[in-house]
Order: sequence, then structure tokens, then C-alpha cells
Amino acid sequence: MYRSKSYIPFSQRLVRGAIGKRCVIKHYKHGVVKTKYPDMSAIVASEKQRACRDSFTAFNAIVKAIYNDPIQRQQWKIKLGNPPHLYQAIFKTYRKEIEEAKIQRLHATNRLIRKSFKEVSKIEVFCYVEVKLCVGTVALGDGRVVEVMESG
Repeated sequence: MYRSKSYIPFSQRLVRGAIGKRCVIKHYKHGVVKTKYPDMSAIVASEKQRACRDSFTAFNAIVKAIYNDPIQRQQWKIKLGNPPHLYQAIFKTYRKEIEEAKIQRLHATNRLIRKSFKEVSKIEVFCYVEVKLCVGTVALGDGRVVEVMESG
């Protein structure tokens, strides 16, 4: 495959990534390529992407406040064992703690919903049997199967 060799100045060959909002320097196996800066104005983010970006921004603000406070910074340094990149370590640990707490709250909510659903399903099945007087088997929410006989 033929690749055109456009001239890229030596000073730009040493750079990787964006140069302002004008161009992007990319390094590939076959050489250095200079491309146009991407136009992202028409991109519409999904709800999940926006939520993820918002949470990332919130975490970043919180970690920045922790990092800028010398007392909290020292406490985190002791807690994490003096890591080489303290800011990233605080961010990772703090986000993990928040995500675990969020998952625990979600599990607790799910347990309550399942428990209430089991109780509601028992009541609904009982009412259904009383009103309709059907014949057959009915499965309850907790895994039990009940035989329903028509009363005559």
C-alpha cells in the first residue's frame, strides 16, 4: 500500500497528541501522521455517558479538595502507604469506596423489594383464588407451588 509522505517538521515529529485545537500528531508503526483536530460539536452523549461524566467531574472536584488540603493529604498518604502518584491513588480509592457503598445500598433496596414482592404475591394469589375460583397450580413468589381446587 502506498502512503504519501507529507512533510512534517522535526519539532512536530517529537510531539504526540493535540497541538491546540488545530491539529493532532499521531505516531504509527509506519511513521508520524499529522491530522485535523476532530470536530466534536455534533456529538450527542447518551444519558449513561452524561451520568458517567458528571460523576467523574464530581469525584475529581472532591479529590482536588482533599489533595489541596495538607492535613487530609497527609492522612490519605498514611492511609494508602505513600504511593508514588497520590492524586490518582486517592481518586481510585475514593471512587471505589463510593461505588461499593452504592452497590451495598442497591443490594439492600433489592432485598426489601424482593421481600415485599413475596408478601404481595401471596396476597394477590390468595385474592385471585378467592375471586376466580380457578382450578390448577399456582406458583408463589418464594418458590412454593399450591394446588387450587374449585369449591362447589
